[in-house]
Amino acid sequence: MVIEKIMGSYDKGYALCPELCVETQKSNPGSIATCSREDGNLKFTDMCISFKAALDGFTKGCRPILSLDRCFLKDKYGGQCLSIISLDANNGLFPIEVFICRSEYQPTWMKFLTLVQGQLTLHPSKLTFISDRQKGLVEAVSQVFPHSNHRFCFRHMYKNFKQLYRGTYLMILAWNASKAYKKTVMKENLDKLGVA
Repeated sequence: MVIEKIMGSYDKGYALCPELCVETQKSNPGSIATCSREDGNLKFTDMCISFKAALDGFTKGCRPILSLDRCFLKDKYGGQCLSIISLDANNGLFPIEVFICRSEYQPTWMKFLTLVQGQLTLHPSKLTFISDRQKGLVEAVSQVFPHSNHRFCFRHMYKNFKQLYRGTYLMILAWNASKAYKKTVMKENLDKLGVA
């Protein structure tokens, strides 16, 4: 009750989402700010925020590597937060888009990616997406960005690897191969694993 008095209620917060989007577009022209609700009952379905400065910063100063991820929202209503993050010239994280939704499935990923497609494809280099294999994400990336590369996070691949291959030595070889900057180092570790 005290926290609600200080911070406000979830209901009032979600009710302000459309106004937040309007104000974001007014104060940051060129930003993407959308809020969707169900027809009839106006129940919140999703919201996207991507500031113009972040979109421009990506095309002018970031590497063409984009991490796609999601996390669960553990509040009164639940839901998920989808995000796109890049790396700047100093290897720092550079957030590009945040998308709040009820759940992740292919139409959600499609909408999330389509909203920023026009801006991301302005990058002068070919885009590379890094993600895990979340529901509908692989298909959505291939449909929205058909000419991009799509790679998978080794942390998730390693979960499958360690079910078949146990032991600290094999773990070290696998992680060394995944983090190698040079092909020779990667091949050396893969040879020791017996994979190359």
